[in-house]
Amino acid sequence: MTNTNRNKEAYAKRYDEAALYRENNRTLLAIRQLGRKYNVTLDAATDLFERSTASCDCCGVTHEASEQKYRFAVDHNHETGEVRGLLCGPCNTSLGLLKEDDSKILALLNYNRKHNG
Repeated sequence: MTNTNRNKEAYAKRYDEAALYRENNRTLLAIRQLGRKYNVTLDAATDLFERSTASCDCCGVTHEASEQKYRFAVDHNHETGEVRGLLCGPCNTSLGLLKEDDSKILALLNYNRKHNG
């Protein structure tokens, strides 16, 4: 057997082992990724992960009722990186489209109240 074949076999074995590790540790890896992405402790990341299928911090809809296939979004301040909470897709999208601008959010609320009584 040549060195090239041995290297290919060793690479394939490491690849398979890594894939198996990822499959068996999906939750732990997701928690670690949350911690790195939002610069929070492992405990805080674990809490976020556990809450990410509970309910939206804005509208209160539960994950089951929202019919969302994915976990709720981690809402954070884009300037400071500080985590604010977990939002369902519609709340997260709305906040983003309104550019987190209080005056735009209030204007939309007032418009909705005016036309919907």
